[in-house]
Amino acid sequence: MRRLLAPLLASCMVLCLIGVPTASAQDRTELPGEAGEAVEAVLAVIARAYAPDVTLEERRALPRAFDRAMASLAQAVKDLDIDVTKSEARGAGPRLALLALDHERDPKRLGVLIDRYWQGLVGSDNRRAQAPPVIDAHLAKEFRLAWEYALLRPAAPGSSPDHEQRAWSAITWYEDPASRVTARIAFEATTGRGTPASRDLARRQRLFLRIIGAVPSEAALRALADEIERAERQIAETGKPRRPVGFDPFAFCLELVVARYDSHRRPLWAAVLDRAPDTGTKTYRRLLEAARKAMGPQE
Repeated sequence: MRRLLAPLLASCMVLCLIGVPTASAQDRTELPGEAGEAVEAVLAVIARAYAPDVTLEERRALPRAFDRAMASLAQAVKDLDIDVTKSEARGAGPRLALLALDHERDPKRLGVLIDRYWQGLVGSDNRRAQAPPVIDAHLAKEFRLAWEYALLRPAAPGSSPDHEQRAWSAITWYEDPASRVTARIAFEATTGRGTPASRDLARRQRLFLRIIGAVPSEAALRALADEIERAERQIAETGKPRRPVGFDPFAFCLELVVARYDSHRRPLWAAVLDRAPDTGTKTYRRLLEAARKAMGPQE
């Protein structure tokens, strides 16, 4: 096991040194021994996809590297007889382990999703066309974790440009609060030092934040505040705004919580804001106050 993990762990150490994030302290539950090492290896692969110096050759290899790292995690969890089902919503480690074990049980589901939504349709100009809409069969219960696995798996060069949009629509359809952990892993991978700002990056960040806030709760509110703080801290540390198209993480998350045009989530968020405690980080208190003010009195 250690021999299999060694190359990935070495990559993880390099990424930590250059400032690429692995997982947040707020949303992290450690797994013991080799399982914890395997989690770090998985996170390193995810983060590498956003590194400023990643090469095209590396991008081609990252999807398989992710699969190997997840396979090592699944094996480590089984070797240590760890029950991750009881803590799946508590942190990155258990959630990744749950996804890894689910994929190991039936890897064909990932292939189905990749073939249809990541590979998409090839037009007459041999360029990837828009991915087709998600069909009902792929919203069945057995695909729930496969979608999250696919979301975290680095996309191969040439993938359909809107595959993550399809993953977002499927994941939020399930309304699983634990999906918030997966989305936080994905979002935090985009906030590494030196990650080049782009329209594509801003689009991805918006999708990940939408998943984090898809199921209204105090935990979701605090998670959004944590990610706002993380993104703003990255801007302060580098002096480089990561909002190339006017993307303001705070303003975007505020709109998510106010849910002005979402008749389903707006009353749910209103109830959360009404009972949410005022204690928390500065960013949490700022978001809570702004959301209450924007929401206004509810009937």
